[in-house]
Amino acid sequence: TLTVHRMEATATAEILADFFAERFGMALDLAMAMPFTTALFTETGGFAYSNTTAKCMELAAACLRAGVNPAQVNSKLHERETLPALKLAARALERLHVDPGGRLAWVSLGLDDFKETGASALDVGGLVDYPRSLDGVEVAVLMFEDEPGSVKVSLRSREVLDMNLIARAIGGGGHVRAAGALVRSSLAQAETLILGKAREAIHQWVAGSSAPGAGHPS
Repeated sequence: TLTVHRMEATATAEILADFFAERFGMALDLAMAMPFTTALFTETGGFAYSNTTAKCMELAAACLRAGVNPAQVNSKLHERETLPALKLAARALERLHVDPGGRLAWVSLGLDDFKETGASALDVGGLVDYPRSLDGVEVAVLMFEDEPGSVKVSLRSREVLDMNLIARAIGGGGHVRAAGALVRSSLAQAETLILGKAREAIHQWVAGSSAPGAGHPS
Protein backbone atom coordinates (compact mmCIF):
# COMPACT_ATOMS: atom_id res chain seq x y z
CA THR A 1 0.00 0.00 0.00
CA LEU A 2 1.35 3.39 -1.03
CA THR A 3 0.25 6.49 0.87
CA VAL A 4 0.93 9.91 -0.63
CA HIS A 5 0.44 13.21 1.17
CA ARG A 6 0.73 16.37 -0.91
CA MET A 7 -1.21 19.12 0.82
CA GLU A 8 -0.21 21.70 -1.80
CA ALA A 9 -1.79 19.73 -4.66
CA THR A 10 -4.86 21.30 -6.22
CA ALA A 11 -6.49 17.95 -6.99
CA THR A 12 -5.77 14.24 -6.87
CA ALA A 13 -5.28 14.44 -10.63
CA GLU A 14 -2.13 16.47 -10.03
CA ILE A 15 -0.71 13.76 -7.75
CA LEU A 16 -1.65 10.96 -10.16
CA ALA A 17 -0.14 12.74 -13.15
CA ASP A 18 3.19 13.07 -11.35
CA PHE A 19 2.98 9.49 -10.05
CA PHE A 20 2.33 7.97 -13.46
CA ALA A 21 5.09 10.02 -15.05
CA GLU A 22 7.71 9.49 -12.33
CA ARG A 23 6.98 5.89 -11.32
CA PHE A 24 6.03 4.39 -14.68
CA GLY A 25 7.27 6.93 -17.21
CA MET A 26 3.79 7.12 -18.73
CA ALA A 27 3.15 9.89 -21.22
CA LEU A 28 -0.09 11.84 -20.87
CA ASP A 29 -2.65 10.71 -23.45
CA LEU A 30 -6.24 11.70 -24.12
CA ALA A 31 -7.68 8.84 -22.03
CA MET A 32 -5.81 10.17 -19.00
CA ALA A 33 -6.18 13.85 -19.85
CA MET A 34 -9.99 13.88 -19.89
CA PRO A 35 -10.52 12.83 -16.24
CA PHE A 36 -7.53 14.96 -15.17
CA THR A 37 -9.07 18.04 -16.79
CA THR A 38 -12.45 17.28 -15.24
CA ALA A 39 -10.88 16.97 -11.78
CA LEU A 40 -8.91 20.20 -12.15
CA PHE A 41 -11.95 22.05 -13.48
CA THR A 42 -14.24 20.96 -10.65
CA GLU A 43 -11.69 21.37 -7.83
CA THR A 44 -10.81 24.93 -8.89
CA GLY A 45 -14.30 26.09 -9.83
CA GLY A 46 -13.29 26.44 -13.44
CA PHE A 47 -9.86 27.79 -12.41
CA ALA A 48 -11.53 30.58 -10.44
CA TYR A 49 -10.82 29.54 -6.83
CA SER A 50 -7.81 30.53 -4.76
CA ASN A 51 -6.39 26.99 -4.98
CA THR A 52 -5.63 27.52 -8.68
CA THR A 53 -1.86 27.27 -9.03
CA ALA A 54 0.68 27.55 -11.82
CA LYS A 55 1.30 23.80 -11.56
CA CYS A 56 -2.35 22.88 -12.04
CA MET A 57 -2.55 25.28 -14.99
CA GLU A 58 0.53 23.61 -16.48
CA LEU A 59 -1.18 20.22 -16.16
CA ALA A 60 -4.34 21.68 -17.73
CA ALA A 61 -2.26 22.98 -20.64
CA ALA A 62 -0.69 19.54 -21.07
CA CYS A 63 -4.18 18.02 -21.14
CA LEU A 64 -5.21 20.42 -23.90
CA ARG A 65 -2.12 19.48 -25.89
CA ALA A 66 -3.15 15.84 -25.45
CA GLY A 67 -6.41 16.63 -27.23
CA VAL A 68 -8.91 17.67 -24.55
CA ASN A 69 -11.65 20.04 -25.73
CA PRO A 70 -12.36 22.38 -22.77
CA ALA A 71 -15.73 23.45 -24.19
CA GLN A 72 -16.79 19.81 -24.30
CA VAL A 73 -15.70 19.26 -20.68
CA ASN A 74 -17.64 22.35 -19.56
CA SER A 75 -20.73 21.24 -21.49
CA LYS A 76 -20.70 17.78 -19.93
CA LEU A 77 -20.21 19.22 -16.45
CA HIS A 78 -22.62 22.16 -16.53
CA GLU A 79 -24.98 21.93 -19.48
CA ARG A 80 -26.62 18.54 -18.96
CA GLU A 81 -28.95 19.32 -16.05
CA THR A 82 -32.10 17.29 -15.52
CA LEU A 83 -35.46 18.76 -14.58
CA PRO A 84 -35.35 17.19 -11.07
CA ALA A 85 -31.90 18.74 -10.54
CA LEU A 86 -33.21 22.19 -11.49
CA LYS A 87 -36.21 21.73 -9.19
CA LEU A 88 -33.83 20.82 -6.37
CA ALA A 89 -31.79 23.96 -7.09
CA ALA A 90 -34.97 26.03 -6.82
CA ARG A 91 -35.74 24.31 -3.52
CA ALA A 92 -32.19 25.07 -2.32
CA LEU A 93 -32.71 28.76 -2.99
CA GLU A 94 -35.91 28.61 -0.96
CA ARG A 95 -33.91 27.02 1.88
CA LEU A 96 -31.12 29.61 1.77
CA HIS A 97 -30.44 31.26 5.15
CA VAL A 98 -28.00 33.99 6.16
CA ASP A 99 -26.77 34.72 9.69
CA PRO A 100 -27.01 38.24 11.09
CA GLY A 101 -23.82 39.96 10.02
CA GLY A 102 -23.83 38.19 6.67
CA ARG A 103 -20.65 36.12 7.06
CA LEU A 104 -22.35 32.70 7.30
CA ALA A 105 -24.92 31.32 4.86
CA TRP A 106 -26.32 27.83 4.50
CA VAL A 107 -28.77 25.54 2.76
CA SER A 108 -30.43 22.52 4.39
CA LEU A 109 -32.29 19.91 2.39
CA GLY A 110 -34.29 17.06 3.86
CA LEU A 111 -35.45 13.76 2.45
CA ASP A 112 -38.82 15.31 1.59
CA ASP A 113 -37.09 17.84 -0.68
CA PHE A 114 -35.60 15.02 -2.74
CA LYS A 115 -38.84 13.07 -2.81
CA GLU A 116 -40.95 16.06 -3.88
CA THR A 117 -38.54 17.20 -6.62
CA GLY A 118 -37.64 13.72 -7.86
CA ALA A 119 -33.95 14.53 -7.40
CA SER A 120 -31.22 12.39 -5.86
CA ALA A 121 -27.99 12.99 -3.96
CA LEU A 122 -26.24 13.05 -7.33
CA ASP A 123 -28.01 16.35 -8.05
CA VAL A 124 -26.54 18.36 -5.17
CA GLY A 125 -23.26 19.19 -6.92
CA GLY A 126 -22.75 22.93 -7.04
CA LEU A 127 -25.60 23.84 -4.68
CA VAL A 128 -23.14 25.05 -2.03
CA ASP A 129 -22.09 27.73 -4.50
CA TYR A 130 -25.41 29.54 -3.95
CA PRO A 131 -24.67 30.58 -0.33
CA ARG A 132 -20.97 31.01 -1.19
CA SER A 133 -21.81 33.50 -3.95
CA LEU A 134 -23.45 35.98 -1.57
CA ASP A 135 -21.51 39.19 -1.10
CA GLY A 136 -19.86 39.28 2.33
CA VAL A 137 -20.21 35.55 3.06
CA GLU A 138 -17.01 33.91 4.35
CA VAL A 139 -18.44 30.48 5.24
CA ALA A 140 -21.00 28.62 3.13
CA VAL A 141 -22.58 25.33 4.20
CA LEU A 142 -24.72 22.77 2.40
CA MET A 143 -26.39 20.07 4.50
CA PHE A 144 -28.62 17.36 3.09
CA GLU A 145 -30.10 14.08 4.26
CA ASP A 146 -29.01 11.18 2.08
CA GLU A 147 -30.92 8.70 4.24
CA PRO A 148 -32.69 8.78 7.63
CA GLY A 149 -30.23 9.72 10.37
CA SER A 150 -27.45 10.58 7.93
CA VAL A 151 -26.48 14.10 6.83
CA LYS A 152 -23.82 14.98 4.27
CA VAL A 153 -22.09 18.32 4.73
CA SER A 154 -20.17 20.53 2.31
CA LEU A 155 -18.20 23.48 3.68
CA ARG A 156 -16.74 26.36 1.66
CA SER A 157 -14.86 29.50 2.64
CA ARG A 158 -14.08 32.51 0.52
CA GLU A 159 -10.72 33.89 1.68
CA VAL A 160 -9.75 33.34 5.32
CA LEU A 161 -11.13 30.46 7.36
CA ASP A 162 -9.91 26.86 7.21
CA MET A 163 -12.83 24.56 6.41
CA ASN A 164 -10.69 21.48 6.99
CA LEU A 165 -10.48 22.37 10.69
CA ILE A 166 -14.26 22.55 10.99
CA ALA A 167 -14.74 19.35 9.01
CA ARG A 168 -12.19 17.45 11.09
CA ALA A 169 -13.95 18.56 14.27
CA ILE A 170 -17.07 16.72 13.08
CA GLY A 171 -15.30 13.65 11.71
CA GLY A 172 -14.63 14.80 8.13
CA GLY A 173 -11.83 16.51 6.29
CA GLY A 174 -10.76 18.19 3.09
CA HIS A 175 -8.97 21.32 1.94
CA VAL A 176 -8.63 24.79 3.44
CA ARG A 177 -11.34 26.31 1.23
CA ALA A 178 -13.45 23.19 0.66
CA ALA A 179 -14.17 20.32 3.01
CA GLY A 180 -16.92 17.92 3.95
CA ALA A 181 -18.21 15.41 6.46
CA LEU A 182 -20.87 12.81 7.13
CA VAL A 183 -22.84 13.35 10.32
CA ARG A 184 -24.91 10.51 11.75
CA SER A 185 -27.80 12.47 13.21
CA SER A 186 -31.04 14.16 12.29
CA LEU A 187 -30.88 17.18 10.00
CA ALA A 188 -31.85 19.49 12.89
CA GLN A 189 -29.10 18.11 15.12
CA ALA A 190 -26.55 18.41 12.29
CA GLU A 191 -27.54 22.04 11.73
CA THR A 192 -27.02 22.85 15.41
CA LEU A 193 -23.62 21.16 15.45
CA ILE A 194 -22.22 22.48 12.19
CA LEU A 195 -23.56 26.01 12.35
CA GLY A 196 -22.27 26.22 15.92
CA LYS A 197 -18.76 25.29 14.75
CA ALA A 198 -18.96 27.77 11.87
CA ARG A 199 -20.17 30.60 14.08
CA GLU A 200 -17.40 29.89 16.58
CA ALA A 201 -14.77 30.05 13.84
CA ILE A 202 -16.20 33.30 12.49
CA HIS A 203 -16.36 34.80 15.97
CA GLN A 204 -12.72 33.96 16.64
CA TRP A 205 -11.70 35.42 13.29
CA VAL A 206 -13.62 38.65 13.86
CA ALA A 207 -12.33 38.96 17.44
CA GLY A 208 -8.75 38.39 16.31
CA SER A 209 -9.07 40.85 13.46
CA SER A 210 -10.50 43.43 15.84
CA ALA A 211 -7.62 43.14 18.31
CA PRO A 212 -5.27 46.15 18.65
CA GLY A 213 -2.88 46.19 15.71
CA ALA A 214 -4.91 43.74 13.66
CA GLY A 215 -6.76 44.46 10.47
CA HIS A 216 -10.54 44.38 10.38
CA PRO A 217 -12.38 41.80 8.30
CA SER A 218 -13.91 43.32 5.23
